[in-house]
Amino acid sequence: FPFLNCLFRSVPYLNSIQSKVTGTSSSHQRVNPKDIINYEMTLPPLNLVRAFCDLTFNSIVLIDDNRKENIELVNLRDTLLPKLISGEINVKDL
Repeated sequence: FPFLNCLFRSVPYLNSIQSKVTGTSSSHQRVNPKDIINYEMTLPPLNLVRAFCDLTFNSIVLIDDNRKENIELVNLRDTLLPKLISGEINVKDL
């Protein structure tokens, strides 16, 4: 998982996939699934992939947890801010 996660977020991979986008408007742009399936790359030896995964797994889990927490905080902010501005709730109430 960590190896594929980093691969799919890498600039070379994203550039390769973006170069295969078809469609005329942003709402209709698509990548053919075959282009993703047929993406060619050189794989490092399995022992290096395993070592990479061992070194990065905890960091990737932490990044994912932080993203989830950020979404929760944005939702909380978006819920509370209008109520604070309107005076519906007061900071002392929290």
